[in-house]
Amino acid sequence: MRLSDLISIKSVLRSCVTRAKLQFFVFHLLVVFIVPSFFVSSAQADEAEEAVTSQPTPRSPEARRSRTTRDQSEAQADKRKLLLTFGEEKPIDLDFETEPKKVYVGDPRVVTFNLAKIDGKQQIILKPTKPGDTTILIRDMDGEIQLIFNVKVTLSNLSRVATELKSLLRDIEGLEIKVVGQRVVLDGEILTPSDYGRILAVVGTPQQKTDYTDSVLPLMTLSPLALQVIAKKIQDDIRVFAGDGVTTRVVNGTIWLEGEVGSADEKVRAGEIAVLYIPEIRPTQQIEKDINAMRVPPRSMVNNFLRIKKAPPPPLDKLIRITVYFVELSKDYNRLFAFKWQPSFTPTGEPQISIGQRQDGTTGAEGTSFSAVISSLIPKLQTAQNAGYARVLKTGTVITKSGAKAVLKEQTEFTSLVQRVNDAGLSQLAAQKTPVGLSIEVLPKVVGQTDDIEMLIDMTQSAVVGSVPTGDRAPTVASHSVNTALYLKTSESAALAGVTGQEINTDFNKAPSASDPLFQLNRSKEYKKKNNRFVVFVTPQIVESASQSSEDLKRDFRVRAN
Repeated sequence: MRLSDLISIKSVLRSCVTRAKLQFFVFHLLVVFIVPSFFVSSAQADEAEEAVTSQPTPRSPEARRSRTTRDQSEAQADKRKLLLTFGEEKPIDLDFETEPKKVYVGDPRVVTFNLAKIDGKQQIILKPTKPGDTTILIRDMDGEIQLIFNVKVTLSNLSRVATELKSLLRDIEGLEIKVVGQRVVLDGEILTPSDYGRILAVVGTPQQKTDYTDSVLPLMTLSPLALQVIAKKIQDDIRVFAGDGVTTRVVNGTIWLEGEVGSADEKVRAGEIAVLYIPEIRPTQQIEKDINAMRVPPRSMVNNFLRIKKAPPPPLDKLIRITVYFVELSKDYNRLFAFKWQPSFTPTGEPQISIGQRQDGTTGAEGTSFSAVISSLIPKLQTAQNAGYARVLKTGTVITKSGAKAVLKEQTEFTSLVQRVNDAGLSQLAAQKTPVGLSIEVLPKVVGQTDDIEMLIDMTQSAVVGSVPTGDRAPTVASHSVNTALYLKTSESAALAGVTGQEINTDFNKAPSASDPLFQLNRSKEYKKKNNRFVVFVTPQIVESASQSSEDLKRDFRVRAN
């Protein structure tokens, strides 16, 4: 309050005689004392902005602490909070005069000061010497306390560090950066391991320090939501090859793999894939820094609790129906033209001559009679033409499982006696059996899970040539044999083997001549042509059951199924 203001108040009080003048006095009092308190000079505003967190403490007219003590002087003093950085001086302008002996520093080891006058104004220069807290009390030349500084000295400019960290890490969600005490605190829950690693790359670790390591206190943690996202991604990737029986969940900061897989290899592969999703640098709990905390043995971030499914019973081997067709065709053609004239004598008896005594007792000689028959006296003309056609068709059907050999025989056995030498070296008669007919041996196998079928086939078809033999001689047999291996798809047919034969004969003047002809005139021509052909077809077919695959056979033989 200025002296001129007091003089003005006194003059007004003396002049206030009437009620109207009293009202005028109250109004004048408001104008003089209350209204000016709402305005602050520009110089005072600049001083308020110099401190990071400086707020003037309102003065109290009276601050009694006990009956014998008061804090009025302290309460009336201007108070400011200063945050200083080690190594950086802080000049502050003063609106009053003071001297060094009227400046009191609580802890001179934390901060020192110098007084200076610049342009006629008093200025105090604070110089931090070590991190810590202290107070500075400044009295004016009259000894009254005018200003109290609450000073905090830090190793670095925490506000500047916090600003730089916010600029570097501004796009990381869930991170809070604030200045607490003499450290910049990083707090919050980080959503992804990559963001967590980026923070550590900026603020450093005790093993790999950066410019911010000594000023920053990292308290951030990896959000449980991040582990849940990782667990869901692990589950999706494992289900690609192990099926939908695999699940994942987060328990106490670790990922559990649960469910069933088909084999031990799938279990190992699932664990390896899960480990690859876990970041190499993982956040630790703050309690782990307590050396007195009870600890359990280290646990892996991924716990593989997958079970191996019990092996199902092996599937039944597939059934294969094999049908073999044997087709033999034969054609023959014969044409003959002959002219034959061969007359000859055929005697009816032997001529006789008798010499000696006759029946009547006389002697003499007599000649016998001679007679003969002339045959083939008339010429003969012979022409002939004939043709033949024959077809032999045999079909064999057999059903067997994949990998099992099947044998089908449809044969007739002929028994005959043959000469054989026994162990003693003597020749003796022995019975010999000759099978004639169709014989099939086949070994089919399905290739993997495809429709391809591998087959080993051994087939023989034989038939008797000419008439049926008697028991004293062996039959003459013509046979066809095929032994091969091939691949076929189900329900496809293929010709395994085929043989084509052709025989052509032409004879001239081969008609038989009569014995002792008178003369011989013989002209003939005979033409013979014979074609033989046989082909073997095979058709494999994968079937569901033997009963369903034999419906056609049942229908052909009119077999009724109950």
